[in-house]
Amino acid sequence: MTNRYGGRSIAQALSFIRILEGDLKGISSEAKKKAPEVKEAAELGLSKLKEIDLSAEEESGGTEAVGEDDEEWGSRALTQALSTTEEISLAFIAACDPSVPKVNLQALGGIHKMVMHSAIPPDLLNDLFTALEKLVEPTTDQSVLLKVLEALLSLLTSRYFQPHLSESMQRMGLSMLLDLSNIGEDPSASPAQTIATIAIVRKQTSEVAFRQVCSEIFFSCQRSCGSEFGE
Repeated sequence: MTNRYGGRSIAQALSFIRILEGDLKGISSEAKKKAPEVKEAAELGLSKLKEIDLSAEEESGGTEAVGEDDEEWGSRALTQALSTTEEISLAFIAACDPSVPKVNLQALGGIHKMVMHSAIPPDLLNDLFTALEKLVEPTTDQSVLLKVLEALLSLLTSRYFQPHLSESMQRMGLSMLLDLSNIGEDPSASPAQTIATIAIVRKQTSEVAFRQVCSEIFFSCQRSCGSEFGE
């Protein structure tokens, strides 16, 4: 018997869902008193995750181990289920609230996981970039800034999300990367740690900027060629 989540991948799908549930439960608990709107968003996201969880469990009954193609299909089915359920992504985005610092790390961790699974609805990318930008401006918490950088680099280098990134999103992303270029300048860090962190951040920032410039040149040439042939 097979199902849309695949065989062996059903365990991975359920594991990923449970990890996200844990993140949202933590956010809900922390935001209970200080940010009721963040708690409400987290609870709504949890209810949607439970629906996906139940659906996956129902379809997994009696499943035998299957081949790689089925496993890949299972992963795609999970991604599709998550990426078409805005409430889950909106819960993590809502928790990127600088006025509730205790939930920021969990929110950014959840966002990074969902980006890596291509599980964020493309329609919410602008909201996500705006939320990340709000965290970069006021905070000096190195842990939060590193998590923002992690999520941002994953977004800007994702083959899945790149076609959905508007020029304004790319510019916003590059602007944040430049702001984060001094992220390693932590007085409590050892000189070796500081040098290593700054080197990594600046290298990755340069690579993303280079990709964007090349992409813009390519599309400009493509438009020019199209115009010539059109005439």
